[in-house]
Amino acid sequence: MYEKIYNVASQKAGSGFKGRLFIKARAHFEQWSQDEQNGIDHTVKQKIQHHFYDCTVGAIIRDALGSNINGLACGGSPMDMNLAHFFNGIDGISFVQGYGMTETVAPCCVNFQEANRIGTIGKPGPGTKIRLRDDGELEVNGLGVFVGYLNDSEKTEETFTDDGWLRSGDFASIDDDGFVSITGCKKNLLITAGGKMLYQNQQKK
Repeated sequence: MYEKIYNVASQKAGSGFKGRLFIKARAHFEQWSQDEQNGIDHTVKQKIQHHFYDCTVGAIIRDALGSNINGLACGGSPMDMNLAHFFNGIDGISFVQGYGMTETVAPCCVNFQEANRIGTIGKPGPGTKIRLRDDGELEVNGLGVFVGYLNDSEKTEETFTDDGWLRSGDFASIDDDGFVSITGCKKNLLITAGGKMLYQNQQKK
């Protein structure tokens, strides 16, 4: 969805002056967000540029998303980090990413405004524990994890470890501050940007 919003805005800007302005604004918003993430103070020049780009390109993006919006959330497959920085760099928008499965009922890991690290899915939520298998697969345990598939004990047994942890089917890493990043997919399932599910050996149409 966010890729489509960006692409529509970029196409409307065109290839002339507005198009060049849009490209410069994207680079600025990405850098602005990255500097904030790294604790780097903005220079006076950057602040002046930010005000200009925010009043032009930023205003268009905010209008497209809704005049009262102050935050955006993204879940599912890993998002392009630069695109996440683009949205996060626009004034009035905090862009956070999270992760969850149908089997975890709701997001089990999430960033939030006070602890947001772009490119990660955040930290485990209250009542949730995570760990990594030796091969790097993310496993989840906690109050939000379901108890099993209805009338399918075989699939339930395959999905849980012997000590009751849910196998996510996704590879992950955890940094020194506890932020989790999805690094790959263990199961033979790919979900496209359009939401279509593709299984291994199935040709993309």
